[in-house]
Amino acid sequence: MDNYKNQIIDENISSNEELDLRIIFNFFNRNKIFLSKISLIFFILGIFYSFFPKRIWEGRFQIVLDLENNTNTLGLSSNPLISTLGNSLSQGNLQTQVGILQSPSVLMPIFEFVKSKNIESDNNGSFIGWKKKKVLIKLKKNTQILDISYKDADKEIILPVLEKMSQSYQKYSGLAKKKLLANSRNFLEKQIE
Repeated sequence: MDNYKNQIIDENISSNEELDLRIIFNFFNRNKIFLSKISLIFFILGIFYSFFPKRIWEGRFQIVLDLENNTNTLGLSSNPLISTLGNSLSQGNLQTQVGILQSPSVLMPIFEFVKSKNIESDNNGSFIGWKKKKVLIKLKKNTQILDISYKDADKEIILPVLEKMSQSYQKYSGLAKKKLLANSRNFLEKQIE
C-alpha cells in the first residue's frame, strides 16, 4: 500500500515538473503582435544607437627609460666602487621607475588639469577612475620603452594632456638625476674622509 502511494506521489511530482510547451507556444501566439512591435522598436533603437556612437580619441607617445646613463653621470665608471654603486641603483630599477611614473605624485597635476578643463566628468572626480579609464602606461616587453596613451571624448584636450605628461616625466627624470648626483657626491665625500 505504501509503495502504491509513493508511486502516485512520484507521478504527480513528475507531471508537475514537466514543462508544457503548448502553454508557452499559446502565450507567444496570442501576443505575437505586441512582441513583434516591442522587438521592432528595440531593433530600430539599436540601429540608431550604432550610427551615433560616442567618439573616443586617443593620443600616445613613448619614453625611453635610460637607466644605464644615469649610473655613470660623473664619468668615473673606471672606479669599481662607483660602478658598484651605480649598478646597485639600476638593477631591478626599471619596474620601480614605471611604478613611480604611474604614481599619483606624477599624474595628479595632469588629473587636476583635465578636471579643470573638462566640464563633464564621467568618473565623478576620482583620480583612480580617471587613471583606469583614460590613461594607459605600460612597458614594452624586453625593452626600456614606456608606452603612454591617453583617451578622451574631447579631442581638443588630448594634445595638452600629453604635453603635460611629457613635461611631468621630464621633471621627474631631472629630479631623479639630481638625486643620483647628490648620492654620488655624498658617497665620494665619505670616501675622501
